Amino acid sequence: MKKNKATSKEVGESLWRLCKKFSEDFFNSFLKDIIKFDIELNENLKPYLKRQITIINLWIISKVFSSDEKVLDVLHKIYLFGYANLGKTSEEKEELFMEAQKELRERYKEYYEIWDKESEENEVPITLASAMLQRMLNEEGSEPKEPGLAISVMAYGVSILGGVLEFRKGLVIID
Repeated sequence: MKKNKATSKEVGESLWRLCKKFSEDFFNSFLKDIIKFDIELNENLKPYLKRQITIINLWIISKVFSSDEKVLDVLHKIYLFGYANLGKTSEEKEELFMEAQKELRERYKEYYEIWDKESEENEVPITLASAMLQRMLNEEGSEPKEPGLAISVMAYGVSILGGVLEFRKGLVIID
């Protein structure tokens, strides 16, 4: 199999485009799933849901590219500065950057802890998906309203993980 050569910057930027596409597609699909399960989503929670889905995708990408620090630096900077640019003043931008960075670190820590703990018991996919679903619906610490939604999140995560693994296999990072 011929591998594509790219710089860390090129790969990070490509991964961000993939992350945005994956996130938008899953957001739209998830909204349809919510309707099927008669769960109401407050309009004000939609941006939060989109952000949580993006964080899930960033985490999956980070899991696959964990040894490619430069790539992840590019990817995370794009996400963080994009979020920060929602602010109007430089103070707001700095505050949003710090908020996004803190949230990203907290989610990564939470997801890695579940991954590490549950991998010993082969329960990673459903346990991790349930935690992700709780975050997506802003229901930390509660049982998911509908187990079928956790299965949907699990299937999505496994699918994206497989796609990102394939993408990584076909790359040679040249810097």
